[in-house]
Amino acid sequence: MFRSILDLVRRYPEEDGDYARAIRSAFAALLTDLAAAVRAFGTVVRAEVTTATQTQDESLSAALERLLLSRGRVSELQLADPRENLDRWELNTALLETVDRILSELDVEDQARRRQRRQEERDARLALQAAQEKLRTVTRQVTDLPKRRRPN
Repeated sequence: MFRSILDLVRRYPEEDGDYARAIRSAFAALLTDLAAAVRAFGTVVRAEVTTATQTQDESLSAALERLLLSRGRVSELQLADPRENLDRWELNTALLETVDRILSELDVEDQARRRQRRQEERDARLALQAAQEKLRTVTRQVTDLPKRRRPN
């Protein structure tokens, strides 16, 4: 994505016009919202290790919602462009695809499901370890009992 932006800027460093100004503004907002979403996701990941994640999940949800709105603005501008500049169309599409992937990867509900699954797996491992230790203890106790003789 960033390589596409760099290539386009090198080819068309000072493009003028209403569309160019509008798309630059929309890109700036989109990249700002993208950065905010990634920061919020980092906060959620840190919170998973240290504290409760409820407020961080809400913050991430809000950041993702803003990113989705910015994505919509860029998409609308792309549709307004009559495809006169295919390089710009390619850049817009690459950026929108990247944003779609990030929105999918950072989905709050999916993160909550993953967190729940990891907790269930952790609980199952702990229960299995406790059962194994109990079995070892009982086995040692049984083997340490004096052997009884059977009546003939």
